[in-house]
Amino acid sequence: MTIPDERVQDLMSSLEQRERQARRRAFLYALLPILVAALLVWFTGQQIQKLSNVQAELKTSHQALASVNTQLDQSRQEVASSEQALTEVNTDLQQTQRDYQGATRQLEATRKELEQANTSLKEAQLKIDELQRQVDELTKELQNLSDQFAEASTFKRYEVDITEEQIKDTRLPEAQLALLFDLMGQRFGRAQFNPTGNSPEMGFNSPNFAVYMLREHKLLPEGYDPFKLPWEQLPKTNRPENGDLAYYKSGYTMFYFNTPEEFVIGMTPVGILTLRPDFAPILGTLKVNYP
Repeated sequence: MTIPDERVQDLMSSLEQRERQARRRAFLYALLPILVAALLVWFTGQQIQKLSNVQAELKTSHQALASVNTQLDQSRQEVASSEQALTEVNTDLQQTQRDYQGATRQLEATRKELEQANTSLKEAQLKIDELQRQVDELTKELQNLSDQFAEASTFKRYEVDITEEQIKDTRLPEAQLALLFDLMGQRFGRAQFNPTGNSPEMGFNSPNFAVYMLREHKLLPEGYDPFKLPWEQLPKTNRPENGDLAYYKSGYTMFYFNTPEEFVIGMTPVGILTLRPDFAPILGTLKVNYP
C-alpha cells in the first residue's frame, strides 16, 4: 500500500514539531533544578546575611546591655550615695528642727520679756505722763497764783470799800437792793472763779456769774440764750443806772452802782470784788429791766 506524499510530509512535520516540544521540555526540566538551586543559594545567602546582621545586632545589644549594666551599677552607686547624703540631710534637718525649736522657745521667751519690758515702759511712761501732768497743773496753779497775785495787786489799787451799813442807808429800789445784798454775800466764799465754769458747783467766769445772778433774781429777758454773751443780747445804754451791767475789754461783766459812791461788783480771778468802774478799759454798759 502506497502512502501519499502529502501524508508523509504531514507526518514528518508532526514528528519535527513533537521533537521540538520534547527538546523544550527537556531544556525546561534541565533548567528547573538549576533555577531551584540558584534560588536556594540566593535564599541561603540572604539568610546568612540576615544571621550576620542579627549577630551584629546581638553583639551591639550585648555591648549596649553591658553599658546599661555599667550605667545601672553607677546609678545604684549614685542612689546609694544619694541615700547616704539624704540620711545625712535628714540628720542635719532634724538637728536644724531641734535648733529651730530651741530658737523658737528662746524667741518666745525673749518676746515675753520684751512684752513685759514694754508693759513696764508703758507703766513708767504713764507715771511720767502723770507726773508731767501734775507738774503742768502745778505750773498752771503757780502761774494762776502769780497772775492772781498780780491782778490782786492791780485790783487792790481800784478796790472800793462798801459796807452793808452803807448799803442799808441808800434808797435803792427793792430789786436792786436785794441783788446788791446777794452780791455782797457771795463775796464770802459762796462763789468761786473758774474761767470755763457756769454753775455754783463748777464756779463761774465773770459773764456767766452775771447771767447766773440775773437768772436767780428773775431778771433775764424772755428767750435769753445761755450760750451767748450778755452784750450780744441785752440792750446797750449810755446812761447806766443802779443794777445795770458794765462789760470790759478783758471780758469782765460787772454790775454797776452809783450809791453810796460809783462802783462795780462782780466776779474776778481773785473772787467777787467791789471796784472803781475804771479798773479796766470799759467797752460799754447794758440795760437790765427791773420790775
